[in-house]
Amino acid sequence: MNTKIITTNEYDKFSFYNTNREINFSHVKRLMHSIQIHGLLEEITCNEFYEIIDGQHRFYALKNLNLPIRVKIRQGASSDDIIPTNIVRRGWAIKDYINYYSQKGNNNYKILEQIIEENKGTKLGVSSIIEIYYKENTHYEVKKLRSGNYKIDVDQGNAIRNIILDVGSSVPIYGRNAKFIRPMNRLIRKTPTLSIDRLKSQLKKHKVHIYPNEQDTMRGLIDIYNRRLTDKNRI
Repeated sequence: MNTKIITTNEYDKFSFYNTNREINFSHVKRLMHSIQIHGLLEEITCNEFYEIIDGQHRFYALKNLNLPIRVKIRQGASSDDIIPTNIVRRGWAIKDYINYYSQKGNNNYKILEQIIEENKGTKLGVSSIIEIYYKENTHYEVKKLRSGNYKIDVDQGNAIRNIILDVGSSVPIYGRNAKFIRPMNRLIRKTPTLSIDRLKSQLKKHKVHIYPNEQDTMRGLIDIYNRRLTDKNRI
């Protein structure tokens, strides 16, 4: 891929892909301050059509400062280069990946975006929603999400979410915390005989300890659930 570096003040030449990260204007302000002190440390990358592949925050910072844009032009670059180019230099936030694949037309990510928006009132974190709605019962949902291979199961996710919100009401402080949600999600998925009413009743009587290790928390939930049950009815 041929490249060349130019400098220009023609800001209107540049455009953005809808798969670029959302602009964080606090970050733009920090970059403006850094550029004023140290100058531009790394040029912006775009293709021959001046579509920005990497550096939209630097672009805004330079434009706001009315400074020339130093650009590395990569012939033939496209939106497919956005993730590889950015990951080499800095990690993306989870929402950046979701937006990227959603804008690329992946229906699993479009639905996930919608579900995240719909669940804002539940106070469930984005990482918890990603895990709850993941189709498979594995620990690799974030890895799959980043690679564009996340698969969503809305019906299963809604059922698990409702159980977690219901049971979480009996767990002070941690009822919406990922340290509780993650082991609960695993417990629900691996235990089809789980009685939610019993678990809620037991959690009102006995305090569950939340550990950094989800396996320890899950064992604690199971111990509370099994108290005073015969071996036959234990999980």
